[in-house]
Amino acid sequence: MYKVLPIDLETLMKRVSPNFMKEDALNLETDDVDSVEAIRRLNYFQTNLLLNKKTVMDTAAILSRDNVDFLYDKVGPLATNKKCITGVLVHFADKINGGVHTFHPVFQPVFLSLKQYDACSMTYVYETTHSDKYYHFSGSELVLCIDGEEQQWLLDYGKYTTINHNKDTSKPFSSVITNVDTESQLFPFQLIYTLMDDNQADQVIFKNCMTEFVHDPSIELKHSLLMSSPAINNNGPFFNKYANRSHLCPPCGRFGFTLI
Repeated sequence: MYKVLPIDLETLMKRVSPNFMKEDALNLETDDVDSVEAIRRLNYFQTNLLLNKKTVMDTAAILSRDNVDFLYDKVGPLATNKKCITGVLVHFADKINGGVHTFHPVFQPVFLSLKQYDACSMTYVYETTHSDKYYHFSGSELVLCIDGEEQQWLLDYGKYTTINHNKDTSKPFSSVITNVDTESQLFPFQLIYTLMDDNQADQVIFKNCMTEFVHDPSIELKHSLLMSSPAINNNGPFFNKYANRSHLCPPCGRFGFTLI
């Protein structure tokens, strides 16, 4: 079900700043869109999460290549040597539109520097050393959040969201658990661009789903996002795949990656 694929940095360089070549090259995992596992994760979301007591659309957001370029340009120029990674933190938020609560993710470009190598997990730990401003969709365009409006949306997500943390749908729903449930998710720009390039697509789609949580036996599922691109006629290794090389996180600034 999972594959580990090396990124083709030369392909990405054609699309983005030459600074991108100065970042550490990641190994990237994907999850097959057509697999039983991916479908199961998507189905769990429809029955295990409510926003203001109502179900949420499975498509969380669609980013065009121009949107991705816009976000990358906020942090990409900071890369001056190896030992760094850039990405976008997708914060889980709730915006009220016309009196209706809507899952409204907020996007924040981040720059991460190598902190240490963790021998136990065999990953390189990166620490956020620069966080850009918050952006959200207004129509089809990403716009800057003003006057701290994103803070209310982030708070409302925790206030109005209820989750059934169990695979057994007969179990009761509970409120978001602070420092346990996902509040944001990191997607490296290398992953986003690779997914688009391999599918010859000019957009990426973020889908709401549920992901297993293995650190606490009383909590089986957490809200998360899977990233894909529109299915087209192509045979590359990322074709019609959900990208799974991301990080769920409560408030935190460190992320572990494996490198090529």
